[in-house]
Amino acid sequence: MSQLIAEQIGADLSTTGLAVTVKDDQKKIETVVIDMQGACEWHGGAAHDVNCTPLLLLAALVQLQSKGWDFSEPGTLCFSVRQHDMIIANQEYDVLIPALSWVCNKAQVMAEVLNANTDVTDAVGHIEARFILAKVLLALQQDSSRQEPANRLMTTGDWIVGKFTDRWYL
Repeated sequence: MSQLIAEQIGADLSTTGLAVTVKDDQKKIETVVIDMQGACEWHGGAAHDVNCTPLLLLAALVQLQSKGWDFSEPGTLCFSVRQHDMIIANQEYDVLIPALSWVCNKAQVMAEVLNANTDVTDAVGHIEARFILAKVLLALQQDSSRQEPANRLMTTGDWIVGKFTDRWYL
């Protein structure tokens, strides 16, 4: 079997799994899908253990290698994740609770409190219950017994990029 050099890799993490697509210089494209691992519930809301993400990616790459794809040359990686996922981490970027993936009205009361504050709405506009600002307030309230301080707040995508590059943006 001839080797296909993967010049581009695109990954999309969803609530059901990880889809990874590769493309070579001849525009040959192949996609594999790995079922979600680490899905869980946290205080009644959908969440997942992001520490399972490298295993999902590894499983996808192994499947693609078995189909003749080669990852030994430098290329481009694009990784997309649900936009309203949220990571709460400590100073060292260790995740303190499962990544929250609520796209619901669970934090509606917090959103209403934030929207009643003109300092907040003047700075960032109208807050929806699915937005990270509303969710973090509810999450910290629900997890008030946690001993380790929450020093970092970011999207799951930012956490994944940070793990790959050691550059932390949010």
